[in-house]
Amino acid sequence: MAALQRDRPELFAYNEQGTQRDQANLVYLSWFEQTGLEIPDPDAVRPQTVAVELPLNACLLRLELDEDDVPSAVVGVVVDADGKQVEQPTILRSSGYGILNADAIAVVRTRAIENTTGATRPYLFEIQYSQENERCPDLPASSPTPAS
Repeated sequence: MAALQRDRPELFAYNEQGTQRDQANLVYLSWFEQTGLEIPDPDAVRPQTVAVELPLNACLLRLELDEDDVPSAVVGVVVDADGKQVEQPTILRSSGYGILNADAIAVVRTRAIENTTGATRPYLFEIQYSQENERCPDLPASSPTPAS
């Protein structure tokens, strides 16, 4: 865990790019255009919420996260009439953390999706991370830095 953070610090550093709703809307429209699908009724593609524990390799993020600010990412995927994902899942709204975005894609990639529409269509998932993970080691509370 610490080795990954040491070797790939960019995965653990907060990056605001793509986290705001207006940015996500532009990514969403661009993604739909790339899929070649007709943009459906917005109610038909509301994100389905998937609650997951903080991944084990991201336990150190607990030191940086506010208790009230639970990170989430929105992932889009295109599914055919048989429920098979026909394109790789795509981050449409970033969590702000590369490690969580990668995990959100993995969560959707391994998810069984039942498509009862009889047609290829997009699905959106909002992956919401709990700061809890019983497998995470106990971490010392972050101490405030003294004012200068």
